Amino acid sequence: MKIDGSNPFPETQTATFKRASVSGGNEVNETPDTDGASLSSGSNVSALAAQVQQMPDVRQERVDALKQAVESGQYQVSDKQIAEALHAQLLGPGTSSE
Repeated sequence: MKIDGSNPFPETQTATFKRASVSGGNEVNETPDTDGASLSSGSNVSALAAQVQQMPDVRQERVDALKQAVESGQYQVSDKQIAEALHAQLLGPGTSSE
């Protein structure tokens, strides 16, 4: 999924609701507009989208550290980890043979 920073709600939108109360004579009286909800503008979403777009797709420092560990023989993977990874790749994650 790609975030393009566009906002389907260009302006802040506000909704207000009227609260109804029932008096002793079964009459419904509306109280003044006291409850409300608002949606923030897209500026927060746009700022976050811009930050995400600036992040690299690959964390090169992590790749380099793993590469060095593999080359030096310090990266150890158990037989169980290999089997679980193969199982997940062949049958999909979350499947269990138990």
